[in-house]
Amino acid sequence: MYKYVAALFLLMAAFTAPKYSVAQYYGQESQQKSFVVDKKIRSLNRNEYYDNIDSRQKVFVEGDGIEFKVRVSNNGNQTINNIQLADYLPKYLCLVFYPGTVDQNAIFWNIAEIKAGETKDYLIRAKICGLPAEMIKVKLSNQAYIKAEGMTDRDDASYYVGRKTTPSTGPNSLVVESILTGMVMVTAYRGRKIARGY
Repeated sequence: MYKYVAALFLLMAAFTAPKYSVAQYYGQESQQKSFVVDKKIRSLNRNEYYDNIDSRQKVFVEGDGIEFKVRVSNNGNQTINNIQLADYLPKYLCLVFYPGTVDQNAIFWNIAEIKAGETKDYLIRAKICGLPAEMIKVKLSNQAYIKAEGMTDRDDASYYVGRKTTPSTGPNSLVVESILTGMVMVTAYRGRKIARGY
């Protein structure tokens, strides 16, 4: 009989005891740090930036303006501190505008922090200068490099420079073209008269 009373007591205790909800544990979003540098280029007489400018698009000549955009993006979910950004310039550039510290052929920036999801742009303006007289067309590359907290990234932008070339047709060919054009016009006028019969 005591066994039945004990079993009944345990059964009643199970139904009348206060209920505790067990919450499912969800961990915090994983912490990650990540950044990327993106280098773009444009001619100053164009609005659009490109990753590279092919020689079919444009060959930069002496005195042409050129602009580079260096974009640093924090694509992680934590702030990144003490970022070092460097842009290594190729030959034949005379700097016009550069918000950084110049040392020989490089520009350096120290960025205190970039918050998660934040993007910062840095512009460099220059003009083409000092091209050798014998240069026809040469491909040059400009490299941006970034490092912070054990991470690195880099990106290049390429373009072509060369001397202005004179057209193969000179003054003599202009005279010949003018004479030929005149002859065609006279022939067409006479043909028209013959066709009309007067």
